[in-house]
Amino acid sequence: NILLALWHDRILFTLWYMAWRFRPHGPRFSLMISASKDGDILAGATHRFGGDAVRGSSSRKGREALVGMLDRLDKGYNGVITPDGPRGPRCRAHAGITLLAQKSGVPIVPVIAGAKYAYRFHSWDRFMLPLPGTPVRLIYGEPIWVPANADDVMREHFRKKVEDDLNALTREADDWRTLRRPVEGRLPPI
Repeated sequence: NILLALWHDRILFTLWYMAWRFRPHGPRFSLMISASKDGDILAGATHRFGGDAVRGSSSRKGREALVGMLDRLDKGYNGVITPDGPRGPRCRAHAGITLLAQKSGVPIVPVIAGAKYAYRFHSWDRFMLPLPGTPVRLIYGEPIWVPANADDVMREHFRKKVEDDLNALTREADDWRTLRRPVEGRLPPI
């Protein structure tokens, strides 16, 4: 199992993808969602998509959320976390994701969805809603393993790496000139 990290503004398409990818296997992903009223909406959507919600965040019920996510990861679920949520600052990772990866022994995999055309809400995260029929792509980064014996300095290093990797993937996902199309009959280079 893995711990997917994505920015808060990109959660909608990623949640749909997780539901499509893991639906045949049951609710095999668990999303950490804030314990706020706004989080209730996302928790309902997560359940409708076939996922599981762990309620809590860095600002409220953080310890319970950490313990709940550790339990889900121990049971083989894939975790999904927005390290800049629930209040930001936008595209800045909080330290909780590295602590969770360290305690669980599960790698962090950065993932970003990019839409060619999308509506941006006027919220703190500039939430992205892909327009109907627009091309959307999902880009994964390299796994990030946080050692079990990591101290505060090492955790900060990995927090910064998660942040930098997610921001680099975001730039790539939003730049549609970087899209590599396969030549007919041949696979694209890796």
